[in-house]
Amino acid sequence: MSKSPLMPFTEALATIQSNSQCLVKEDTIALNKSLGRVLAQDIYASIDIPPAANSAMDGYVMRFDDWQANKVFPISQRIPAGVAPEQLQENTVARIFTGAEIPANADLVIMQENAITHDEGVSFTQVPKQNDNIRPQGQDVLKDSRVLEKGLRLDAQHLGIIASLGINQIAVFDKLKVGVLTTGDELITAGNTLNKGQIFNSNGPMLQALVEKLGHEVASYQHASDNHQETESILAKMSSCCDIILSSGGVSVGEEDHVKNVIEANGELLLWKIAIKPGKPLVHGSV
Repeated sequence: MSKSPLMPFTEALATIQSNSQCLVKEDTIALNKSLGRVLAQDIYASIDIPPAANSAMDGYVMRFDDWQANKVFPISQRIPAGVAPEQLQENTVARIFTGAEIPANADLVIMQENAITHDEGVSFTQVPKQNDNIRPQGQDVLKDSRVLEKGLRLDAQHLGIIASLGINQIAVFDKLKVGVLTTGDELITAGNTLNKGQIFNSNGPMLQALVEKLGHEVASYQHASDNHQETESILAKMSSCCDIILSSGGVSVGEEDHVKNVIEANGELLLWKIAIKPGKPLVHGSV
């Protein structure tokens, strides 16, 4: 009896990919529930970020054309962050704080470390340049630009970017519903007493964690003993509620390996045995 040829790893991966269906169901969810999900839309900016020029420093904002060395400038207004500024009066300055909006006719911020306060106002110790310490409108993001691409898996930084655009609902792809099956009479669940001939089931928790780490849902987690009918029944139930099933064990050539036989009997076996070690007995198919 001749041995079955081993499929190269790259060919096996291509076979799995070519026989896998891309599921494109979408859902619209709240932004604060979207960590780890995959974007089903491009994200475009409906506003500039920042939406207006703002101060990069605590200090004083003025018009560059009003600058004179050793002059004491009256303080005509106070502009904290979150307050809309008024037009700046000629030959005056305004006290301004980091992040506060720049008056429309101002074009210079002098940091407070370079200022000397007087009863009648403030003077400055440094010769400034036009637009010093000003963050221009749209410096971070320009209106109508594409900020994030469809297909991106969202992390905390992405959620912050989306929130900065005023978006609180986004379209994401549905999670895959994954079945996880472990097999073998020798396996017991952690926390139980280990008897002779037994080992703790480590693949099950590991596969569940990997599925969830990728942002998907473990819709069914089952363990089958080394029994053909039990394995067949569990796989049939999983196939009715899961998009994909990940199975550990039961695909080699032993008399107690039933997963491969169940797939052959009830579905289609697309590959078996690949040229890697360990891991040669690997099955891909459908049930």
